[in-house]
Amino acid sequence: MTVAEVTTNMRGLDAEVTLGPADGMARPCVVNLDSLATIRRSMLSSLITTLGSARMHEVERAMHLALGVPLPCRIT
Repeated sequence: MTVAEVTTNMRGLDAEVTLGPADGMARPCVVNLDSLATIRRSMLSSLITTLGSARMHEVERAMHLALGVPLPCRIT
């Protein structure tokens, strides 16, 4: 499973997506798509929140920017 760091250290990067209480987070934070990792699913302990489709679109865009993948991502 690929995961990204969620932090309160907001740097204003294009590879960050701001989250807050409206997204199910306890306080304002960002998901940092510059900090991706692959882990075993068994390492995850609990679900924090589920993001809506509009917010996930922002996460996908930030991930493309962090990885240098052209937008939009096209399946051929």
